[in-house]
Amino acid sequence: MDPFGQVFLVVSIVAVVAALVGFWFLSRRGPRGSVLAVAAALYIASYAFDPGRSRELVGLAGILRITGFVGGILGVIDLVRRPRDSADGSA
Repeated sequence: MDPFGQVFLVVSIVAVVAALVGFWFLSRRGPRGSVLAVAAALYIASYAFDPGRSRELVGLAGILRITGFVGGILGVIDLVRRPRDSADGSA
């Protein structure tokens, strides 16, 4: 692997880990279902462009698909584990 490829791999791994940390913060502070919505948007956005023969765009699409898929799993877990907010304010 050439040096640029190694740097690109490290940047990709850092981006996926940063997205997972972002999902964690969003699940703690955001409304119920927001993680699932953001994950779905990222996954759909990965199909929005044609990467062609560029490894950078193929890598970007891969990062979006990985984070969208893992975020979708975390979003479903978040929906199941977090209690629903009641309409009258009582718990």
